[in-house]
Amino acid sequence: MRILDLKAQPEERGGSILLTWTNPADASFAGVKVLRRESEFPVIPDDVGTGFEIFNSAAAPGSAGSFRDAGQLKGQTTYYYAVVARDNSAQLFPAYITAMATSSFLSGAYLYRNLPEIYRTFDTSVLPDTVSINPADRNKGQLQRFVEMFGLQFDLLRSFAAGMGDFYDIERVDGNLLQLLAQSVGWQTDFTLPVSKQRNEVRFASHFYRTTGIPANLRAMVNRITTWDAVIKEIAHNIFRSNDPEQLTVTQMKRRGGVWQPSTQTTLDVAYEGRVAALMAADGRPFIFYHARDSAPMRTPLRSHIWYKTCEKDGWLGSRPLTAGDSVDRSPTAAQRADGSIWMP
Repeated sequence: MRILDLKAQPEERGGSILLTWTNPADASFAGVKVLRRESEFPVIPDDVGTGFEIFNSAAAPGSAGSFRDAGQLKGQTTYYYAVVARDNSAQLFPAYITAMATSSFLSGAYLYRNLPEIYRTFDTSVLPDTVSINPADRNKGQLQRFVEMFGLQFDLLRSFAAGMGDFYDIERVDGNLLQLLAQSVGWQTDFTLPVSKQRNEVRFASHFYRTTGIPANLRAMVNRITTWDAVIKEIAHNIFRSNDPEQLTVTQMKRRGGVWQPSTQTTLDVAYEGRVAALMAADGRPFIFYHARDSAPMRTPLRSHIWYKTCEKDGWLGSRPLTAGDSVDRSPTAAQRADGSIWMP
């Protein structure tokens, strides 16, 4: 049992986030809870029934669900949600997502104020009371409402641009982007850790490097024997990595009830220096796309190609190639079009 098609989008007027999803079709499904935290994901089941729980409602199996979170959200701040399906026996099945709340910069009002006054003077036509409209727009003229349509989009763009300033802020960056910060300092991210601990590892990675390994130990020995302040550069690691890249197969870990299960092997293909691209198809089937080394004997220079696997009810099916020949194809990205086809740049 799991929530499907979970999405979280900031609303144009700022200060609120709209969550939408499809409820599980299982007959035992009883309802949905929504929990929210800042800086890290809610902990299930510890946070259930506490102040982090912001929504709890019964629902019909297979129905569409939504929740508008307008609880005084701060602009340019990433919020972490757990949308938890519960069954008749009170078992919990969480799904996780993040979204950044935006701000209202009143760009539409600024644009309207800068129109020639004669246009604003005669902008007096308001909508009748029978028309469903946002209460804030009830007494605005047609021209003002039209101009503010563009102002809302300018507010979104300005908020997203302002949010980019947090990409290198370990405390505020979206937890999904911590892996990129970790890679910039050569740290291997452990996704089984809470986001707060992942932030802590990235924060102290450089300090850890300075106090461990051959250079640190050798410098301590030189200082002890000679009292010289030696400066040591370890280059063997760089040489070996450039001539013999790290060989990695793809493994998977499942999270059940908020607990990570032991890892299992997903592929036997040897890949290197890349990230797996995951895609959840519209029909609920997971896909993974990855690059693997060409296994042809005596291949010089080495080639890499793109492969993919899909998961059915009985588990992962066999790998299938997407590229061939003498090209070097690496680091795929995949997205599904509206017509159901999959596009891979």
